[in-house]
Amino acid sequence: MTVLTRNIATQLLIDQGPVVIIPDIYTSIDDGAFCCNYYDEGAYNRFTLPLESIYIPEGVTEIGEGAFRGRYDLTSITIPDSVITIGRYAFDEVPLKEIEFGEGIKYIGDSAFEEQRVRSILLGNSVKYIGYSAFEGWSGGSETEFVSIPRSAKDGFIASDAFPANANIFFRGMPKDILLDGMSFDENSGDNHIVAAISTEDYLGDTHVYSLISGTLDTDNIVFSIDGNQLKIIKKPDFESKTH
Repeated sequence: MTVLTRNIATQLLIDQGPVVIIPDIYTSIDDGAFCCNYYDEGAYNRFTLPLESIYIPEGVTEIGEGAFRGRYDLTSITIPDSVITIGRYAFDEVPLKEIEFGEGIKYIGDSAFEEQRVRSILLGNSVKYIGYSAFEGWSGGSETEFVSIPRSAKDGFIASDAFPANANIFFRGMPKDILLDGMSFDENSGDNHIVAAISTEDYLGDTHVYSLISGTLDTDNIVFSIDGNQLKIIKKPDFESKTH
């Protein structure tokens, strides 16, 4: 792992100015790397190096704790697909108005984007952990209106205050599985016999409606019906005639 340290970050700011392109040789951005970067021109002449734009290349897998904390001039960020972990306070006190998340992110630490100002948050399908106050709005009031998270994130951890209270949170994606509690039935069963109860393994516990659909292997649809969550055979089965 090649780590971009604070000393390296400071030199990048000196060499490139407030618009920084991180070389693609680094795999990790160290804790506090771009948080407090100063340039000294003598004992009493010290100033903070500004940062207005940052390019994070593919290949970086981790953004450390407080890596960009307090960077008030930074208003947008693109996280590449290679990033897996975003540490605590990584972009805390950064007034981000645009955040583009890569598909690889699995872990977003506590207060990672606290005081962000984005209107919508779209997280990739890999995310498994979203920490406390991870996307809490700024002190002047939250501007986040919409959050999209994969249903699979429910298998991991989402803090109760990860997002602003007024944000509309949408869990996208299909339910995990559809289940039948029986796969066979007695030939001597009568008309409208219940073959199986249908249930859905769903991260959210939503209510579901079931129906028989047309398509491949739909030949036997005419002999079955669905009543609520019950799969029924319409007529008494006849083994000698056909097995369904």
